[in-house]
Amino acid sequence: MAGLATAVTGSLNALIGASGACVRSKAPLELRGPFPGAAYYLRNVTAGVFGGDAYEVDVTAAAGSVIRIASSSATKVHDSAGRESSLRVRLAAEPGATLLWGPHATIIQTGASYRQSTTVSLAPGSRVVLGEILVLGRLARGEQFEFTRLESNFDVTLEGAAVYSEAYCLTPGADLAASMAGRGVLASVYILGAEWPALEERLICTLKNEPLAGCSALPNDAGVVVRCFCDSLSQGQALVEGVLRLVSDR
Repeated sequence: MAGLATAVTGSLNALIGASGACVRSKAPLELRGPFPGAAYYLRNVTAGVFGGDAYEVDVTAAAGSVIRIASSSATKVHDSAGRESSLRVRLAAEPGATLLWGPHATIIQTGASYRQSTTVSLAPGSRVVLGEILVLGRLARGEQFEFTRLESNFDVTLEGAAVYSEAYCLTPGADLAASMAGRGVLASVYILGAEWPALEERLICTLKNEPLAGCSALPNDAGVVVRCFCDSLSQGQALVEGVLRLVSDR
């Protein structure tokens, strides 16, 4: 393994409320803010994620607060050189809090092996809205589905009880390209702790011009998920931003 760059381990732990944020972080992760509307930006000040890098992010929205955390730019996951990189995110909303997480865009480049896991903990009367955009290659360069492996795990608890879980592992090939209708971007929004009937009509209206988009209720009254296959990062960004606006306006 001679010649490989030293792996980076970064972490950030934040409790955020109406009066501000209490943050502990380890470079290269930073939290900037607050900006108008109780908004914050999560930054990785390096050139991206490389093989062996491991990041952990813990964010809690304090009781009764409405907080939004987005990324200042897309995260680039580079060639892993045989070493997996990873990101673990833990989000919690205390009673009556709303945490808007995203949009967060990740570009999975040629040779990247990347594992991400997200855990969301809901308290009574709280909501977490999580927007994610996965870009499977540097599409503007004609690169698509050339990564090595992408693993994702997502778990939701309500008052400590598991209510929803999903996991998938993607590897390039004809099956993946066909399942995504040749599109290189997967945009997702999880609206957790929200009632499906109250959102159904408005979400369907928002997605009416997206032929490869859909929305549905999650089991155990966990919330709602919106998903869309897109042609570009900008299209995915616009869709996620639209859903976030719809939800935050309620």
